[in-house]
Amino acid sequence: KQHDVKIVLPSAAELMSQHKIKPSDITNTKVFNRITYEDVDAFLKNKKSTIVKDISTPQKEKLVELTTIQKSIKNNMMQTLSVPVFRVTHLIKTNELLKLYEQVKNKISMSVILNKCISTVLVKHPLIYSTYIDKDQGKILYNDDVNIGNALGLEDSLLTPVLKQVDKKDIYTLSVEWKKLVEKGKNGLLTSNDMSGSNFYISNLGMFNTYQFDAILPKNASCILSVGTNITSFENLEYLKIQKGMLMTLTCDHRHIYGSHAATFMKDLSIFIEKDIMQIFL
Repeated sequence: KQHDVKIVLPSAAELMSQHKIKPSDITNTKVFNRITYEDVDAFLKNKKSTIVKDISTPQKEKLVELTTIQKSIKNNMMQTLSVPVFRVTHLIKTNELLKLYEQVKNKISMSVILNKCISTVLVKHPLIYSTYIDKDQGKILYNDDVNIGNALGLEDSLLTPVLKQVDKKDIYTLSVEWKKLVEKGKNGLLTSNDMSGSNFYISNLGMFNTYQFDAILPKNASCILSVGTNITSFENLEYLKIQKGMLMTLTCDHRHIYGSHAATFMKDLSIFIEKDIMQIFL
């Protein structure tokens, strides 16, 4: 309609262009159907005061019930408090790991690479992925397969899909299986079978730029390995050799695993990742 057309003065048009304002946004003008610089300036000031008002308004308190999944996580975490634990932390050099990842990252995730590295070393340390049975003064179950539960953090839950028989499967098969598990996790389709049977756990917060953290030992677990982000240091200042590294912390059940067991495993894991990582393709 003819009376709906607004005349925009040049000075107003320039200011509107700077702030990406449309003529239809400005409803209050001093002169009917005519937008001046003063009209635009008043619009911007009013918009700014509205934003400040919204920010300054305190959020009302609200009490929210835990979801079924959150209650289950809470109960499991509380049950682990009675288990005596200790921790061993190693700085593992990752230059070779990162080189490999750059070559295969379109097909294989860092999580799968770490799972395969860890499982390869675990088979030489059966106590680390054993299961403590709290009956008749204690028993140790030595497991046949390396089944690794991987912490998968979602918005309101913490799930642990399990890669099974990691020591017996090739890395490409594991990659396909892990992608399916992650997709099911994102869509809330993980089954109890997908999240059961683990005898070793990994919690990786490296993607969140976390340097180091201590993970809580999950229910019925013997060990959990927490993985931090890659950090940079100079290995040799004279030649300015740059070295990347990850801080990894192993939390262990002290009822049947002792410091020497954990330290030896971490030492062997360090050597494997630093020097023998290509063996994951064998």
